[in-house]
Amino acid sequence: MLFGKLAEVAGEYLRKGSQVYIEGQLRTRKWTDQSGQDKYTTEVVVNVGGTMQMLGGRQGGGAPAGGGQQQGGWGQPQQPQGGNQFSGGAQSRPQQQAPAAPSNEPPMDFDDDIPF
Repeated sequence: MLFGKLAEVAGEYLRKGSQVYIEGQLRTRKWTDQSGQDKYTTEVVVNVGGTMQMLGGRQGGGAPAGGGQQQGGWGQPQQPQGGNQFSGGAQSRPQQQAPAAPSNEPPMDFDDDIPF
């Protein structure tokens, strides 16, 4: 579930089958269907602090543009270089590149090593 500007962007640019990374809060709802059975659904709710990032190309749902790179951290999706990222008002975090082989060590930040 998207709200505000994120909902507008999603409605305009996303189509069925589009690859997208969503970060928000999980909410599980329970209801009873017509036959009396309990049913459950879990939704990702994206409010002001959440993030939506489109992963596919402009045609939607294709392979990530620019050759996806694995981002640091456990369970992070592949994301294109310079991908389209929309934030629901939260400060965006800098993206760091991870080594090619899976590792439990955090990615190294070389930005401070440039001598000029």
